Amino acid sequence: MTPTVLANGVNAQPALLGIAWSDGTRGEFASIWLRDNQPGDRDCHSGQRLVDVMDIPVAPRIRSAVLADGELRVGWEDESGQASFPLPWLYECARGGPNRPELQVRRWLDAAALVTKRDFGWLDAALAVRRRRERRQAVRQ
Repeated sequence: MTPTVLANGVNAQPALLGIAWSDGTRGEFASIWLRDNQPGDRDCHSGQRLVDVMDIPVAPRIRSAVLADGELRVGWEDESGQASFPLPWLYECARGGPNRPELQVRRWLDAAALVTKRDFGWLDAALAVRRRRERRQAVRQ
């Protein structure tokens, strides 16, 4: 997704964020949608959520929003740190076109490129058996 247009400006309110692009496209993003789709809370390979939906604030409020280095950086009230959203991704979401990220097909054979110890939770079989024994002994006592 190479950006063919530039973001001209951002207008942030606590519950809503608007972005205007140079081709006239305007995108409005609810704060709850942005918080739910925060890239740091998603697996980079599958897009699967890495945090429980119950851990997301019920009504997240935007404290600040800045366009910098091809990203939108959002600061949240009552949360430390910032979330960074790639502008090309937000542009595709605003356009609602066929290249929206959630419509991209991920083939199951793509998983062959993943590295087991890096990309998945890993538990040694011997360690699992040892932990199971320890739990059984603790219950018997």
